[in-house]
Amino acid sequence: MAYQLIPELLELNRAQSELYLQQTPARKAYRAKHPTLIAAFKCMDGRVHLPLMTRTPFGLIRPKRNIGGIFDIGWPALRGRVGDLRKYALSKGRHFLCLATYHFSKGDPHRGCAGHGYDTGKAIGAATGLVDELDFFFAVDPLRQVYTIMVGVETDCETLIFHGKNGKTASMADYASADADALLSLIRELYPDMPTQVVNDLLPLMAGNAMHVAELCKQPKGEDELEHMERILAVGQGFDWLHKINYALIVNDTDPQLHATIAKSAGIIKGNRDAGRIPKESALYFASVSYHDDTERNGAVMSAKYLTRLGLEAIRQAHPDLEGFFKPLTAVMRWDTRRLEVIE
Repeated sequence: MAYQLIPELLELNRAQSELYLQQTPARKAYRAKHPTLIAAFKCMDGRVHLPLMTRTPFGLIRPKRNIGGIFDIGWPALRGRVGDLRKYALSKGRHFLCLATYHFSKGDPHRGCAGHGYDTGKAIGAATGLVDELDFFFAVDPLRQVYTIMVGVETDCETLIFHGKNGKTASMADYASADADALLSLIRELYPDMPTQVVNDLLPLMAGNAMHVAELCKQPKGEDELEHMERILAVGQGFDWLHKINYALIVNDTDPQLHATIAKSAGIIKGNRDAGRIPKESALYFASVSYHDDTERNGAVMSAKYLTRLGLEAIRQAHPDLEGFFKPLTAVMRWDTRRLEVIE
């Protein structure tokens, strides 16, 4: 099974890399009109696919993913990467918008966030805590170029729910017929202190999702698109191309307790196997690290190989019965093409 997954995964990456390159003109045009840099802190669940849900070009929303959408800005590596994004945005004269997300299923709690034991209240609590941490981290912002909001994702209908600073919430399922002026008024009501440029750049995300939800409701998802059926555990960086419903769990390598997070994620895939939702033969452990240019490639290769060793050891220690179940794939990804290069 895992060896069948490898060519399938590489074909998915090839197609997504081509799409990314094809969308370059659209991405440039969009960014010229809506320059705010957007980062989304998300669960490892592949159903939380914001470019699809907002109908924006692939590569505009920078994803940060971890089990349950659980992050701590005190993690040194995460703090460094988020700080670098802020510096990059400000150096370009752009605003920086952070989305702290949680997700759930309205149809069945067990289609919700496995990382929080399917407890939506805990998921909301984690996202709320992350907003507080980001606000504290960005508190010294004299030009008010950074803004943080919380967004819920209902995965059955792929609906975004925006949590306002005033305690109000707005589900895009209720705004299918809203025009731009109505949505602008909504944003200003939810976020009265949001900079004007960020308001204008949040608007297309809301409008795109309202349209997406309205059309998705005409063709509801099948049961196989709703249940957890992940059979790939992906660890590392640069996985914004890896979005296929119920296909992979994605863990960011900034978590200082990565060993434990990998073990817990492997347990979720084990549960999928034991429930008969995926084949029992094997699954795939996929380590990948992104790099920008040739000067960074060798370092990315070393990091990817380390993540493979770390992950397989974490699984062996926590789940002795999974010995040999996860087959390894190690790769690096060039950032400007999103194309994978298999290392081993």
